[in-house]
Amino acid sequence: MWNLFKSTLMQIFAVGMIGLAVGALLSAGIGAPKPRPVEGPRKFFKRITAALRQHAGGLGIAVAVLATFMFWTQAWGFWAARSTERSGYKNLTVEAAAYHDARLGNANMPFLNFVRANLADGQSYALAPAESRDDVFVRQWSSYVMIPHLLADEQEADLLVIFNADPESVDYDRERFAELVEFEPGYAIARRAQ
Repeated sequence: MWNLFKSTLMQIFAVGMIGLAVGALLSAGIGAPKPRPVEGPRKFFKRITAALRQHAGGLGIAVAVLATFMFWTQAWGFWAARSTERSGYKNLTVEAAAYHDARLGNANMPFLNFVRANLADGQSYALAPAESRDDVFVRQWSSYVMIPHLLADEQEADLLVIFNADPESVDYDRERFAELVEFEPGYAIARRAQ
């Protein structure tokens, strides 16, 4: 509805601007009913310049109105979008707001929180399989959620995090990580044997 209104106003304004320009040209002598003696281009441009000066105030006001209208329609759209976005965040919990972007990728936040709860102070973790290790989004979000626990190589890790893969199909040292705890299908942790 608003776009239709804005489009209509722009058309009305454009017709008005064309009318002003045609009026300026007609008052300069173009299309005048009685013939005039032939004059050089210099005199012709002087007449047009004089007519434009005569209507410069009207043209200036029309341009100022257009510029103001265009500015405020853009500003209003920006502020309306911003307030709508902010009002959508009002109902989010602190945790939901912190992890909002995690939903956009492959990060399973409940699982990452489960992993963090299973890490003791000073312990490190490793991601498996290789696809999860190489997925930048998963690696960054897991690093963020696991702070202060460090992401390590499988040989040095205290906990193996199997992310988005069947634990039976993942290639890892099953003697070193003997205790497997499945969070949900495709997500599990394997604790290092003591």
